[in-house]
Amino acid sequence: MAKLSYAVVLLVLSVLSVPTIRGQQNAQFRVPSSLVECYRNYNYLYAYNRVPSTIGNLISMIQKVENDPNYSQDMRQIAIGLIQVFRQDGVERAPNVMATDTVLPYGPTGFQFPKFRVLISKLIPGNGYQFPNSSLSALERCSLHFMLSNTIDRRVRNDESTVCNQLSQYSAAMRVPRAASDNGKSAASQAASQYDNNFLADVELLENLKGDKSPSGGLQFSAGGYYPNGNGNGYGTGNGYGNGNGYGSGTNTGSGSSGFGTGYGYGTGQGGQGISQCPIEGGVMWTPWGSVSAGTVIAGIAAGLQPQTIQVGTLLQTFKRANTGRWTGKPLQQQQQINLNVDNRWAATLAGELSEVALLQGPMLTAGGQISLGASGAWNSTALPRYYFLSQNTRLEMTDPEIRGGLDGLILASNITNWKNEYSSMKLSQLLDMYYSTRGVFGRGVRACDRRGQFASVAPLQTMIAQTTAFSNVLDQEMQLRVTLDSAAISTFSTNAANALAGYVPQYLNDVSCYSSNLVPNEQVTWNTASDLYIFVDTTWQFQEINPIIMYFLQNMNVSPYASRMTVMNAMNGAPIVPTSQYITDAYVYWNWTTHQQQPRGLNLANVLMTIGNITQNLQRAAQSNATSGGRSLVALVASQASGTQMGPNINQASASYTYQQLQYLRTNAPDLKILFLSAAGTVTTFSNYAQSAKDVVGASTAGNVVSQTIPLILRVRDIPMALINYRCGPFWTTDQYGNAQMYQYVAPGSINFYRLLANYFFGGGSDRYISIQGPAAGTITVCSSRYIEHPTTNATYGFKQRNFPGDSTSHFELTNPSRIVHNETTLPISLAFVLDDLNGPRFANAAIRLLVTGEDFLGTPGLSMDICGSNASVKKF
Repeated sequence: MAKLSYAVVLLVLSVLSVPTIRGQQNAQFRVPSSLVECYRNYNYLYAYNRVPSTIGNLISMIQKVENDPNYSQDMRQIAIGLIQVFRQDGVERAPNVMATDTVLPYGPTGFQFPKFRVLISKLIPGNGYQFPNSSLSALERCSLHFMLSNTIDRRVRNDESTVCNQLSQYSAAMRVPRAASDNGKSAASQAASQYDNNFLADVELLENLKGDKSPSGGLQFSAGGYYPNGNGNGYGTGNGYGNGNGYGSGTNTGSGSSGFGTGYGYGTGQGGQGISQCPIEGGVMWTPWGSVSAGTVIAGIAAGLQPQTIQVGTLLQTFKRANTGRWTGKPLQQQQQINLNVDNRWAATLAGELSEVALLQGPMLTAGGQISLGASGAWNSTALPRYYFLSQNTRLEMTDPEIRGGLDGLILASNITNWKNEYSSMKLSQLLDMYYSTRGVFGRGVRACDRRGQFASVAPLQTMIAQTTAFSNVLDQEMQLRVTLDSAAISTFSTNAANALAGYVPQYLNDVSCYSSNLVPNEQVTWNTASDLYIFVDTTWQFQEINPIIMYFLQNMNVSPYASRMTVMNAMNGAPIVPTSQYITDAYVYWNWTTHQQQPRGLNLANVLMTIGNITQNLQRAAQSNATSGGRSLVALVASQASGTQMGPNINQASASYTYQQLQYLRTNAPDLKILFLSAAGTVTTFSNYAQSAKDVVGASTAGNVVSQTIPLILRVRDIPMALINYRCGPFWTTDQYGNAQMYQYVAPGSINFYRLLANYFFGGGSDRYISIQGPAAGTITVCSSRYIEHPTTNATYGFKQRNFPGDSTSHFELTNPSRIVHNETTLPISLAFVLDDLNGPRFANAAIRLLVTGEDFLGTPGLSMDICGSNASVKKF
């Protein structure tokens, strides 16, 4: 994470008159030209092919934009750009319309669109004209669009018998009590309740679908297109696409509130029937603490960075001016309603969602009926979440992800001004990274896992009622309802909706606790990871089996411009599959089912080791040239199902010694390198002879759960300390230069960094050698050191030294006689641990720690180059 500097930015919350903002394509009643590619190209249209919808992937794509050298915009402009360029809510597939070169059968006809249109045209002003689209690939752009845009796809998929049954068990304990049953209602009441809500477009859609037939060969999900029911892999060998519409008619297969009888879906060529019992919600993002409506979070941040309070009457007049002076909406409400004020932070978050509930559900309720909000759901996969299935198909105006997104967005919007005043250079990616972590934003007081505890303070009931009422009056003028409402009805429905949310969040928003979602459950201190990762994949391993494992592994390796780097390579010839990158989404851009099939298959371990040797030499040269003193661990992972007779010409009983020689060479000349093996469960012993220890071989079962079988590999890499090196040694371990070796590292509050300094860099005896550590400007840092414990912490009982010192001070650790030149002697590395004490107090995201290594032997003495660096030193391996 990049260091945050201190500066003051003044943001003013005021009452404004908003001029009409023209030119926002996403506010028009059509899919904008910039997003057409996302619906034309099947590779982008179907979630199976896109970047998984996770908070980590969203942050990675935002970092790409932030680091574009030709785009120097602040957090506000980036947040607005994301909303204006990529978000368009309510996009739906038109029934009975064939896609042609001139007809795109998609448009913003869902009930979510009117609210979105008001937000981006009136309440979050700006445009995306300067947004650097070229910084993202087409796959990433479309993934961002679908990740940020809220919609609900109700078409029947023909997997409902499996998916919906599983969801019913998942959600049974979490479901809010529904409104009274249809039994005993009047005929008129039952007729009203068959519709999902009061939005006119939905009613027209259902009516128009009656009697429609699907031609043979309709749009379908086949083996290669869609697998929501399996082990979270979602891959296959077919193309998964048809050439028909895939719509049809059916009989009334539902019951109760689900009793739709008209065809509304895509199926297997014969046409779907009815409304899906577990629709797919778009615009949802996975986080460790519940699924979230991503677009709502970004909109809240954008509104908080440019807060406005606007009179309802002023907003209504802007609608009139936008229609060239003609009022094309419904009659204006009474003056007392027009005098209400809309806070754009509320409209972009909770009040906006509640207004949809009030207007769409309120008029449909009979006497004594209840507002119903909150719909739970589940992902097709926790490793690669791409499809979010809802557990119900009615009353979907405010789902659980929308509640979380609205609450998160409001929390961030309410605090962002103060944070920006203190840290003017804070980036959007940093804010999201802090909030969706156990660290919290500048301390543990504000974080996603505590959202429910902050609900009462950030969303007082009376304020929520007032804001919902105000925005409902605005939305009522933009949304084409089946009824006409007066101000009293709008006020009543808004109050009921706000009261329903006030009761729902404390009782039914059942998110996991802050630490139970950690890799090690309830681990209070986060272990920071920064690695150079080189992954060699044997493509004999089927894509649908190995890709989810590697991707989930990378998601947990902190791949980012501030931590780990990744490279995925072919295990036969060493050619790159995914070029070296610090952005996790590049792995999805470069490595897919098609590119996997094009790769040479098999494992040639000799080639792999030769490639690793070249890589390490290049890294050592780069460190020498750039005066880099380490900061990352170095890991090579070989992933293969191969048995002993399938590992290439250099791996057999006659020539195994050649491979052992290569391994010995790497351990001698690249002592910081750790080589790991990922093998199929039945072939683990194949690599045992080549691993340095048994824990360096990890088995993976193709039939197991992706998450559970990947965690041992994640924890093994996490255990490898980050390296401290003498960059002057270079690839040949000789030098006649000397001087200080220093670097800056960052540690977040409540987290720990582990480092290792190998004895190779202190070749020979000597004294007066130190590691000097300069702490952060604030807070207290604890430093533990040991020659016997790889991860020295305060929990250790022996063999370590501990020192606590306040921020902005320096502490010295003496390193006397770290290595003596004795043949075959096992020499011990120096292990360090830095812990920044917690932590609701210090107001910083990451503390900068300055490491200075000094000493005659380490720095070198002219003319004695062979005594400076010792590649031949036998280094103790933990």
